Amino acid sequence: MKANMEQFSEENPNPVLTVKKDGTVLYSNEAGKPLLHEWDMRIGERLPSCIGDFVQRVISQNNQEKTEVKVGKKVYLIAFHPFPEKECVNIYIFDISDQKKFEEKLKESEKRYRNIIEVANEGIWILDTKARTTYVNERMAEMLGYSQEEMIGRFVWDFADEESKAILKLNLEKRRQGIDEIYELRLRRKDGLALWVLISARPSFNEDSKFTGSLGMLTDITERKQAEEALRQREQHIRLKLENILSPARKTANLELAKIIDVEATQPLMEDFYKLAHIPIGLNDLKGNVLIGVGWQDICTRFHRVHPETCKHCIESDTELSTDVSPGEFKLYRCKNNMWDIATPIIVESQHIGYVFSGQFFFDDESLDYELFRSRARQYGFNEEEYIAALEKVPRLSREAVDTGMAFFMTFANMISQLSYSNIKLAKSLEERDTLVNALLENREDLNHAQAVGNIGSWRLDVRKNELTCSDENYRIFGIPEGTPLTYETFLTAVHPDDREYVEKEWKAGLVSEPKEIEHRIIADGKIRWVREKAYLEFDKGGALTSGFGITQDITERKKAEEALKKACDSLEEKVKERTAELEETYNALVENERRFSEAQKMAHIGSWDWDLVTDEMYWSDEIYRIFGLTTQESCSSYNEILSHTHPDDREYVDNAIKRALKGKPFDINHRIILADGEERVVHVQGEVIFEEKNAPVRMRGTVQDITESKKAEEKLKKLADAVESSDDAIITESLDGTITSWNKGAEEIYGYSAEEILGKNVSILEPDNLKGEVKQLIEKIKQREKIQRYRTLRLKKDGTIINISITLSPVFDSSGELVAVSAVVRNITERIKAEEALANIEIARKKEIHHRIKNNLQVISSLLDLQAEKFKNKQYIHDSEVLEAFRVSQDRVISMALIHEELHKGEGLDTLNFSPYIEELAENLFLTYKLGNTDISLNMDLEENSLFNMDIAVPLGIIVNELVSNSLKHAFPGRDKGTVKIKLRREENKECMDKQLKDENKNENKGFKKANFTLTVSDNGVGMPESFDLEYSETLGMHLVSILVDQLEGELELKRDAGTAFVIRFTVAEKR
Repeated sequence: MKANMEQFSEENPNPVLTVKKDGTVLYSNEAGKPLLHEWDMRIGERLPSCIGDFVQRVISQNNQEKTEVKVGKKVYLIAFHPFPEKECVNIYIFDISDQKKFEEKLKESEKRYRNIIEVANEGIWILDTKARTTYVNERMAEMLGYSQEEMIGRFVWDFADEESKAILKLNLEKRRQGIDEIYELRLRRKDGLALWVLISARPSFNEDSKFTGSLGMLTDITERKQAEEALRQREQHIRLKLENILSPARKTANLELAKIIDVEATQPLMEDFYKLAHIPIGLNDLKGNVLIGVGWQDICTRFHRVHPETCKHCIESDTELSTDVSPGEFKLYRCKNNMWDIATPIIVESQHIGYVFSGQFFFDDESLDYELFRSRARQYGFNEEEYIAALEKVPRLSREAVDTGMAFFMTFANMISQLSYSNIKLAKSLEERDTLVNALLENREDLNHAQAVGNIGSWRLDVRKNELTCSDENYRIFGIPEGTPLTYETFLTAVHPDDREYVEKEWKAGLVSEPKEIEHRIIADGKIRWVREKAYLEFDKGGALTSGFGITQDITERKKAEEALKKACDSLEEKVKERTAELEETYNALVENERRFSEAQKMAHIGSWDWDLVTDEMYWSDEIYRIFGLTTQESCSSYNEILSHTHPDDREYVDNAIKRALKGKPFDINHRIILADGEERVVHVQGEVIFEEKNAPVRMRGTVQDITESKKAEEKLKKLADAVESSDDAIITESLDGTITSWNKGAEEIYGYSAEEILGKNVSILEPDNLKGEVKQLIEKIKQREKIQRYRTLRLKKDGTIINISITLSPVFDSSGELVAVSAVVRNITERIKAEEALANIEIARKKEIHHRIKNNLQVISSLLDLQAEKFKNKQYIHDSEVLEAFRVSQDRVISMALIHEELHKGEGLDTLNFSPYIEELAENLFLTYKLGNTDISLNMDLEENSLFNMDIAVPLGIIVNELVSNSLKHAFPGRDKGTVKIKLRREENKECMDKQLKDENKNENKGFKKANFTLTVSDNGVGMPESFDLEYSETLGMHLVSILVDQLEGELELKRDAGTAFVIRFTVAEKR
């Protein structure tokens, strides 16, 4: 894994750094070195403090972080990935300068465009295909009382009432059909008030003619609508008043007594009556209010009308008196304060509006209950004496006087009803007339003001008289002085020449159908203006046009705004295209960075995860799926499912660690997992918990790293460290200048120095005087990438003893691949060398003795066979027998073996034979043995020099040569005087052989040897082998023996019949390097 990460870092086109906790740079790939140069530093030095502070925080918090840093003219995005256990951070750096420049340009472009939109006095509203708000300018948000952020994403009909919502949904379908439209609509502001707008809407389509949304420009016409509504209501109010005054059947409603009578004129009349009759009198309305009161007694004014409870009794009495009394009648009633009251109603047009009141008296024929009144005085807290004194002043009237007084009161009430109503009705008529006149004047002023505010004028055309009457605003719009007589033809002269035909056509069309709303240009004061016209026509009973009424709205500013908006939209579309292309480029770059990040995760075996604690939903990156041996389609969406993949023995440990993390503790653990195929792996998991405002955990995120291989490597390193420490060999580390930096116990045993004594000293202390400088030479060879393996030399022990050692040197590289030290493995071979020398001497003597004895024995056997053969030779009857031939063949075979031992003995070799000289001598002996009369049979030999074969190769080859040469000499030249026998031995270097050799070397077979391929050819130019001869099924002992021996050599045997006979044997020999 480490090798993969190093390869990834080196091949990464973006800078990658490894930094210690103190900010020291441990490693940089090639892409990162220019950045270090910009910071004026090198590997081994500390990063700038602005980066170093991040490194310390990332390690201490064990949390990944990102930041942007400007270096020179470039801007970099720096991602920090901590490794707390190693107290270092990997830093991945991405150059985002181009992206930043693009973002700045995009912001400038957006700013220019938005300035155009934001300064517009009209509201701009952009919707998507489903009528959701994607943009509103500040003016539009201001009109509705919202912020721009509050409106984004909401449906347009969220700002309308039910009636307008239906209109908007209908108009959305029109936009989808590509229909532009101008219409008025009522929206609802945030504060609940109505907002009337004039909307100019148009659809938007992309290059593929696909509907992408709509754009609207909205003008606030609320004031105009309010003015129109006020005008309508005022007109209606005036019309109702006129109808009420002019109607003879009009009824008075909701009249008040105080407004009908003249209180100041009536007061003296009632006072004079009291002086004459001494009967209290008053005028009260239906609410209990006393409009006129004469002769009221102290008992009422000072006591009963003052105390809340007794005053309540007075009002209740007044109410009781005012009910159920017919006109011309009166009602006598004892009040709750125990005095008599009388009332008669005042009726105006059958409406009861008040009553004439008399009271606060006693009848003269009744006695007073003083004790009752004294108890009332005490009950309500009155001064008892003063209260009784007031009681004594209350009038005592006869019943006849009361009846006479009430007859007057009823007549008086009737007189008030008749006279007052007539006067009041006349006064009201005059007042309403004045009000109407004033309302009409105000109405004209309001209308003119409303039209001026809304830029809307009105006109009326009398078709029969051809008279055109216009409002003040209409004159202003057309640039005509007010009061100028106008006709329809005068109107046409003000229309733009290019639009007159269109206006005339629409006017005529409106005469036979509903007039349309049209827009056209006019020329006013020498300037071109735009107007919107709407006409309403009036016809007589015969269907003839009599008059027309219409409105004219100056829409010049709106047209200018629409034109500006169109240009802005066109510019926006271009900017959007440019931005889209730039965003696609940026997106592709982000996708590529994401891919690289994913590759980095894959190579580092690091995956990321995110756990929503509220929903228990888990997100995994692709690398985590690979780590757990799952596919992305397999579900791992909840915590329990994740826990099921944890090793059973580790589940409680993992669960407890997560519980501690949810309480704010760090989460950084190693544990085992079980893959689907049963494989057990080890992962390193770290994460952080995100808490909400109330400190409750809501989310947890982090990383998972497969550390199985690193764990195995750690175990191997531990075993290796244990092996180094317990090894009998000396294992030493030396710097390139020869300083000893590590020294194990094996080194202490071999050299006699303890680690404390030798560490820090130069290794030359171990060199004998005659070998001074040898270590330095060996280190130089290591620097030149040469291998030093099992190099034998001498070294000096602490006690001065010279020892034989075998030393193997290996280079030591740092993380950047730089050679920093040399590792030496030393073995004391002093005793082994002594033993080897002794054994070698013994073995030489032993082998020489064996060879000598074998040679002698074989020579004896040969001699005996020779004698036997001579014995048979002298006997005529067996001269050509098979027994003689058998003896001769056996003799040849024994001689071939004896020659091998003789050659070994001559060369003093113990186990190898120079095969070529041996073949020469063997062939010559065979030729002497088989000398055939006067025939001239020659021997031609082409043999490879220095062909050193061991006994397992030499003996079988010698017998093979003996058999094949003997066969040629005996059978190849019957009846011929001349012939040639050839023996050829050659080393082969063809590609097939080299490939086989390389393959064997890769398998580490026959370590210390190399494979050599040979071809041995024995041929003659004789009569050749019979066609019936089959090498595999030969019945002769010689050929059978040859086949067996070739198989023993694991070789190949080939018979050629091209010119005579040729036997080709191919075999392989293991040679020392």
